[in-house]
Amino acid sequence: MEMIQFKIDKKWYLIYTIFVIFIILLPLLTSYAGEKDIGAMVTSKFIKGDISDDPNSPVWEQVPTAQFPLFSQVRFEPRWFDGKVRSISVRSINNGDKIAFLLEWEDKTEDRKGDGLKDGVAIEFPVGKEKAHFSHASRMEQLPGGKVNIWHWKAGSTDIKDMNAEGLGTLTVQEHQDVTGKNFWNNNKWKVVFLRRLSNSDNNDVQFQPKEYKEYKDIAFAVWDGSNEEQGAQKTISSWYYLQVEVPPNRMIYAYSLIAVVVAGLFEFVIIRKLKGIKKGVLSLILLFVILNGCFRNETAERGKNLYAKYCSSCHGKKGRGDGFNAAYLDPKPRDHTDSKEEYMVAKDNKKLFDVVSKGGRGIAKSPLMPPFGNTLSEGEIWSVVAYMRTLHKNKFEKITIQETEKVVKKKTHLKIEKINFENVESLSEDISRGERLFKEKYGCYSCHRIGEKGGVIGSPLDRVGFRLNADWIFRWISNPQTIKPDTIMPNFGMPDRDARFIVSYLKSLKGI
Repeated sequence: MEMIQFKIDKKWYLIYTIFVIFIILLPLLTSYAGEKDIGAMVTSKFIKGDISDDPNSPVWEQVPTAQFPLFSQVRFEPRWFDGKVRSISVRSINNGDKIAFLLEWEDKTEDRKGDGLKDGVAIEFPVGKEKAHFSHASRMEQLPGGKVNIWHWKAGSTDIKDMNAEGLGTLTVQEHQDVTGKNFWNNNKWKVVFLRRLSNSDNNDVQFQPKEYKEYKDIAFAVWDGSNEEQGAQKTISSWYYLQVEVPPNRMIYAYSLIAVVVAGLFEFVIIRKLKGIKKGVLSLILLFVILNGCFRNETAERGKNLYAKYCSSCHGKKGRGDGFNAAYLDPKPRDHTDSKEEYMVAKDNKKLFDVVSKGGRGIAKSPLMPPFGNTLSEGEIWSVVAYMRTLHKNKFEKITIQETEKVVKKKTHLKIEKINFENVESLSEDISRGERLFKEKYGCYSCHRIGEKGGVIGSPLDRVGFRLNADWIFRWISNPQTIKPDTIMPNFGMPDRDARFIVSYLKSLKGI
């Protein structure tokens, strides 16, 4: 039988070359496309041209919004249990020279005039490498504290104060003020813009010096509602979140792409062209497979990177070193995924890492402080997280296959629950005791929520949750939080109704310190 001969003319070469160029450039052309808000961080979008401090500038409509929960400041005296502002929306832009933040929150009264207390808002950043508490870098057993830089705006004032603190009661206004901005109130909403240069020579200021595609900084917020008699430590606050500062795209990457195209073209016309018959076809297919495989692998890891930043970085850190802002409050400490201290990642195959993310610590007989994400993320999303985790450590193990990441995304289910009567739940001491054990030992809720001196700072503190929230809402939230807030980072534990009821009993018993 005669060997099949490939009849390839110049048109085939032209089509093949164009296809190769398209496949090589496709991930590069899409790598700088606008990202979706992932809920756990602020992305300072790079733009060209000058930056305005106008809160109503149309440029803000092109920037992704991140929304963060706020909770009453109950940790330090004077404690405040009646905060009204419960969330804040944040956007940010930079042009390589200046950076601006737009903060928005609901407020039915414009408290800027007269002798009464005024509305206000502040942004807080840690200064230097020392970890600090988000309440003015206040000292705690887990965090000795470090300096923070605070940008504070108060209604009725034309200035924004640039300040520092190293604990409650140590707030000082800097001699040199270099943060400016404007504000606007309309339709029961405040809009405040903060504007400053990315970097300066002041050691008391936070410095934004992105050297890579993105730089990460810790960021926190505080809001004062004057009509609610809020002032000083009496306010609503957030915990630490992450800020990503984008830089201009590296144009050299396109030069590298051009070189890759030229090399591919030379390989095609010099090597493959000299071959004949089926050998030519096989070698061409191999070349295409290598290019396509590289594209899919990068796409998978990039998707995993965004998911890791949203769900994992608060504890494991922005670079996977186990040093997230919540890590100081946890015992045992979060795993270091870079293997800089131990060879954990090398010893685990992909399936074991998948099980850890899916089942959580308790599901593999480890600490319950690591929550399960099997009911929150699809199998494909979990495999993407594993693929990104493999890029964090020096010894790469086995590659995540395309088949593993192409699982069908699970459909979001809507929880239907009959109304529950918890009128006298606080008096059921046995149920309360069971709920406390489930809260601490089975579901590891302390990893995110703080009660008294113990617990993490990702979620709101629960010292007075028994006063703040009704039992029905708590039950629905812990049973399936995504049905109430689809973009929440709180995982769905797949919790049985019986366990959820016991935990509600415990939480309703919490009336304050």
